[in-house]
Amino acid sequence: MKKFSVLFSNLDQTNKTKDKLALLEKYFGEAEDLDRLWTLALFTHKKPKRTVTTKQLRLWCQEVSGISEWLFDESGRKRGNWWKWKIDPLHMDGVMVYAQKGHGRRADLYSDYTFAVWDGELLVPFAKAYSGLTDKEMAEVDRFVKKNTKERFGPVRTVKPELVFEIAFEGIQKSPRHKSGIALRFPRIQRWRKDKKPNEANTLVNLQELLELYGK
Repeated sequence: MKKFSVLFSNLDQTNKTKDKLALLEKYFGEAEDLDRLWTLALFTHKKPKRTVTTKQLRLWCQEVSGISEWLFDESGRKRGNWWKWKIDPLHMDGVMVYAQKGHGRRADLYSDYTFAVWDGELLVPFAKAYSGLTDKEMAEVDRFVKKNTKERFGPVRTVKPELVFEIAFEGIQKSPRHKSGIALRFPRIQRWRKDKKPNEANTLVNLQELLELYGK
């Protein structure tokens, strides 16, 4: 999935539809079939159907490992706080500062957003996300964008910094290509924080603290 990581990073660096399409065309022309499948699954938020059952996987694992059924069950069971099957995502509250229309069925809606955290009195962009909202919420945000546009740069609109969203992500690392100096792995909208005002969003210092704890 190294090629996908490069693709995702390059897509994040441009707002031009033509450039995005060129990047996608190049990727799908070079990637292996399995990578293409998972890329489509990630972009469409639809996981491919499992071709084998969990029971079959367990039996195959037991046969390959030579471990009896009772010992296999004991080895996979969580005890206390030894481990978790799934790592909980990291979170950060950001203010929406840019919006852009989506693609496909979202082509008429402002559904692609850029979020920022506070650096003193300035808002510094740190993540882009386009998934996580319900259709109703997306329509509400779309109306807000149209009524509160400050500037336009091609398809991108700068909006009044009023809406706060909780952003979830799977990883964090340093990145000289981002204004915040930080890049997030698979950012997505966790929820719309209507209970928070813009000045209650997180700060760049908070983001840097997460980088120290979980960064690569």
